[in-house]
Amino acid sequence: MTDVLNHSLIHQLKKGDPAAFDLLYERYWKQLFSMAYHRTADEDTSKDIVQNVFISIWQNRDSLKPNTNLEAFLKGAIKFQTLKHFRSEKVKEKVLEHGMKTMAQACYTMHELRPYLELESAIEKQIEKLPERMKKAIKLRNEEYSIREIADMLKVNEQTVSNNISEGLKLVRENIKLNYIGDVVALTIVLGHYQGTY
Repeated sequence: MTDVLNHSLIHQLKKGDPAAFDLLYERYWKQLFSMAYHRTADEDTSKDIVQNVFISIWQNRDSLKPNTNLEAFLKGAIKFQTLKHFRSEKVKEKVLEHGMKTMAQACYTMHELRPYLELESAIEKQIEKLPERMKKAIKLRNEEYSIREIADMLKVNEQTVSNNISEGLKLVRENIKLNYIGDVVALTIVLGHYQGTY
């Protein structure tokens, strides 16, 4: 995709144009499915991974920057969704059931995703430095509790939880950019995971 087309598509996506989303889907679905299937060797899982990526793109379209490389962003999102897949307990059990061949495939995928694991580790260290209220909210969100559930647990209102998560991750992003020389796409994806958006 040329830079002009890329910029135009992002502009239309940010406006909430369904036609732009359809075009994005048609242009990249097959490529992303092939990428996911190469890593998981499972058709249904690959479809779920791709679907989750496209849903996240649409839900977070306002955060897209005009100069975002959509193809690189989508590929990075597929890699991280694959990482989440292989880290789940159910998949660990499935890997063991399918023997060493599948285990080797999983290890290859994890090796490929090492930059994401390293970045995630760096983010976790920064989260530990946050004020307690922010740290708790972000950790609970990362454990996939809803904003409402976190508010109940911390005995605060939902807006306070949302603000703590947003402000905390903003601080993390600023500190990571100062200390981590890496792919901005990876940083966006991993932080999106902590917000529950990827």
